[in-house]
Amino acid sequence: MPSSGHGQICLVNSNPDQDKASGFTITRAYRTGNPRGVYGYPNIGAGYEWGRHAVRSFELVQVRNSGQPWSSVQWNAHGSIRPVYDIWLNKTQPANPLKLGQASGAEIMVWLNGGPRRPNVTIDGYRFSFFWWTVGRHGLTLPAIVFQSAQGDIHSFRGNLLPFMQYAASHVRGVSVNEWLAGIDFGYELGGNDVAGSWVRNFQLSGVSTAGYQARSFTSVAKATSNCTVRSGEYTVTGHAGAIVRVTRTVTESGYSYNHAATAARALSEARQAASAASWAQVGAVARANARKVALARLDSLIRPAVPKVTGLRQAVAASRLRAAGFGVRILTPYRYGRALIVSAQSLRAGTRVPRGHVISIRSVVR
Repeated sequence: MPSSGHGQICLVNSNPDQDKASGFTITRAYRTGNPRGVYGYPNIGAGYEWGRHAVRSFELVQVRNSGQPWSSVQWNAHGSIRPVYDIWLNKTQPANPLKLGQASGAEIMVWLNGGPRRPNVTIDGYRFSFFWWTVGRHGLTLPAIVFQSAQGDIHSFRGNLLPFMQYAASHVRGVSVNEWLAGIDFGYELGGNDVAGSWVRNFQLSGVSTAGYQARSFTSVAKATSNCTVRSGEYTVTGHAGAIVRVTRTVTESGYSYNHAATAARALSEARQAASAASWAQVGAVARANARKVALARLDSLIRPAVPKVTGLRQAVAASRLRAAGFGVRILTPYRYGRALIVSAQSLRAGTRVPRGHVISIRSVVR
């Protein structure tokens, strides 16, 4: 994975599903250019990290309401490398955590490699050296707070991370338990190219409380279209409709990223349903109109039959057809014995609809 603008790092996760991975192994890492200091930080963690959020991860919660965030991890490293927990605090609750970049409150680091400083605090039964300084990151100024192991490398750590946050809040000006816990990571700060083979295993984090979550409203707008066609023996009807649906949900118990996706999914589902209903409503309306037309046409054909074409027929046949269609007949050419009379004209054009019983006049010629 690319880790920064100054280096390239390749990792193998302990699980192909990153949301279920509990560790990783560095297979290759090298510095590009000639930068100083840390050039990469491959890590595994929970919470929010520059627009990323694991599905089963915790949401932003104030430190004072964060419960008892217990974590454990095992690591083994060599070369220019530092194993470190990174705990990120944000001053405020962001409107959209997925857009949270650099946390604005503090960076609290727990360095598990042994250091030269004397211990001045004991947390979770481990002795640490506590110190801090101010750094500038992405346009923000915030304290970088360090707890470094004062008892050598701690290759297998298990402890409650809340006391680290509480101790930092009581000893560093500007840090408060009212700030928002944004993310907890464990990884390696890389300083050299000799780190391949270093690994992290069995990372776990639990106990982050949801008691401090605040109610949030999630709004999503979705568009959808629908087409449907109905075919009958007499007609074909096609409906096309679109729908725009806005869905707003207010929740407190679940996470932002999950609820943002769930709200968007519900909006899309409702938009599709609305579009489908609208298109089928169109089909129904047209079908009903067509059915009325067909019914009226059938009724009209009974009340006002169409005049048949009788020109060119023998006069007797023509008269018979007109009567069979429900019309009266007036013959304008008298019958001539022994002569064939062929209808040459009819008083109403063929296809004309007139009330049943209407009298049709026909004129014939001798053939």
